[in-house]
Amino acid sequence: IAGVIRGKLIYFIIAFAGTSLILNMLPQVFLYVKIFGIGFILYSAVRLIIAGLKTGLSAAEPVVLKQSRSNLFFQGFITHMANPKAFIFWITVLPGFINTKSNPSLQLTQLGFLAIGMDTIVLTSYSLLANYTLKNLPGRSQRLQYLISGLILTAVAVWLFFI
Repeated sequence: IAGVIRGKLIYFIIAFAGTSLILNMLPQVFLYVKIFGIGFILYSAVRLIIAGLKTGLSAAEPVVLKQSRSNLFFQGFITHMANPKAFIFWITVLPGFINTKSNPSLQLTQLGFLAIGMDTIVLTSYSLLANYTLKNLPGRSQRLQYLISGLILTAVAVWLFFI
């Protein structure tokens, strides 16, 4: 979790600089960035729903590997930094929440720290839930997680479209 959050912080800094530049120099581009972000959210939602529909109700027991904390940190950091979807999120989705009539830099900073704080809570919760499901609910839980996550992302995309 700490490695992923460190990667998110780096992506936030890059996105903050790029989004501020776009909003200050080319405000008309902002609409297209927002539309692309909504499209990306819908694409992710559809993929999750399809994965949920394809996932069988009885999955084999997953294998649990023991690793050192430093190795897990490095693995989380590298995985996040190498994930193009994570970077696309920061440069497309985050700007969709900006009100261009007030201070964009302040809003980006607030949204960035809010997103990182929420991600820390969510990732910790996922970790605890994954540990529980690994031991107690193999199969069905993954299917349900994909379907619910896909529906939530769809709702977020629709909401962003109308704000």
